[in-house]
Amino acid sequence: MRIAACHVAVVATAVALLSVGTALAQVTVSKATVADEHAPCPMQLDVKLGPLGRRPSLRDVQVGHAWLSDEMQKYVCHTERIARLMVLKKSEKRGRLEMSITTTVKSEQWRQDIDLTVSLLDSTGKQLCSNTWKDLTVGKDREISNYTWVTMASRTKTPEMDCTVDATRFAEMFSGDNLPEIRVVLNPKVDEEEKK
Repeated sequence: MRIAACHVAVVATAVALLSVGTALAQVTVSKATVADEHAPCPMQLDVKLGPLGRRPSLRDVQVGHAWLSDEMQKYVCHTERIARLMVLKKSEKRGRLEMSITTTVKSEQWRQDIDLTVSLLDSTGKQLCSNTWKDLTVGKDREISNYTWVTMASRTKTPEMDCTVDATRFAEMFSGDNLPEIRVVLNPKVDEEEKK
C-alpha cells in the first residue's frame, strides 16, 4: 500500500508561457497520479526520459523494446488528454538509433479536432526531431460510436513518428542532471461558443 501511495503522488509545475500571442500551459511530469487536473489550452507536457519507480531510463531499454509513460494522462486540456507516450527502440545500425514515438490522444467529446506537436529534445533543450499533426480528429472510445446515429463520432488516436539520432551521443545525454525529454503540445480547436 505504501508503494501505491508513492506512485499516486505527483510533482508537477504549471507555468504560463507566452508564445506568439497565445498563452501556453507547461506541465513538467514526474510521477503518476489519479485525479484529473485541468490545464489551460494549448497545453505543453514535458516528459523526462529518465527512470521512474521500477521503469528504467530510455537509455537502458534494449533495442526491440519500448519505454512507456502514462504519467501525463491526468492533465486535461478542454476535454482532451495524452493518455500514453511510447518510445520504441526499433534498431541500432552503424551508430544510428532509430526510434518510433507514439502518442495516445483521448477525448471526452464524440468528435474533436486538435493540433498536436511531438518533439524529442536533447538534454540542453535542442530539438532532435519533431512532427505536427494539424486537424487530427479524436473522440470517445464507446461502443455506441459504432452505431449509425453517431456517424460522425471518432475514436482515440495514436499518431506515430520516426526519429533517428546518433546512438552514442544520445546515450551520453543521460549522464548529467538534465535528461532528454519529449515535449507534447496539445491544442484543441475549440469553438467560440465552447470558450464561454
